[in-house]
Amino acid sequence: MFESRPRSVLSLGVFVILVYLSSVPLPVNSQCNRGCDLALASFYVWRGSNLTLISEMFSTSIPDIVSYNNRGNIPNQDSVIAGTRINIPFRCDCLNDGEVLGHAFPYRIKTGDTYDLVAKNYSDLTTAQWMMKFNSYPENGIPNTGNLSVVVNCSCGNGDVSKDFGLFVTYPVRAEDNLTSVASAANVSEDIIRRYNPAAESILDIGQGIIYIPGRAIPTEFIAGFRNGNTRGKQYSQKEEAQLSDCSLLLGFFELFNLHPGSFLQTADLPRFRS
Repeated sequence: MFESRPRSVLSLGVFVILVYLSSVPLPVNSQCNRGCDLALASFYVWRGSNLTLISEMFSTSIPDIVSYNNRGNIPNQDSVIAGTRINIPFRCDCLNDGEVLGHAFPYRIKTGDTYDLVAKNYSDLTTAQWMMKFNSYPENGIPNTGNLSVVVNCSCGNGDVSKDFGLFVTYPVRAEDNLTSVASAANVSEDIIRRYNPAAESILDIGQGIIYIPGRAIPTEFIAGFRNGNTRGKQYSQKEEAQLSDCSLLLGFFELFNLHPGSFLQTADLPRFRS
């Protein structure tokens, strides 16, 4: 009877810590000496947003966004379907003298903006606490004009975990997500997601926070074949068959994040892992 209260206090303390950790985007590597050319942000399309607004928010072009998505979510360059996720390509940089991997997007302030509101506009790819780290305005002192730096974290991989993956999606967790469904749709093991995201299960249980979803890089010798659709009906060595198997694993990754493999490969080759 006398032990129940300390245990309850301890349980409450653990819960508070987990909630705090889920509110701060944590990079896979805490230190970096270089970034990578390509990362993807999984953006949840909220009602009232459109491709013009989204492209401005992420300092990219509408054709670039379209090329990294399939027609299910973006039927054409003039429309996007609310309530779905789309992929936003961006460069993953070393920020704060190598302290963190991320990209700083310039955001033009509007009257009434708060850090929380801007974070929600970016579909929780960042948080109010994280933005305050990179901006000088106090929490309740954002002016009516000016610019904010909206930092979205990213990953270029971790050689201590695996060298098999070359592309990562910054994935804001929603209430409907769980580890099994995300791993199954991405065609990777739950274990590899845990290893890249030590707090993944806690974040998914809470239903908020950032995890990084890895995908395999396509072997460069097969990129032309996949572009032209001429990989079928050919004889390959065991090594080549293994590489093609890696390519097939990537299809689940494309499916989860609504990528169109053909247009994606025409836009940019997948980057190799960088240590």
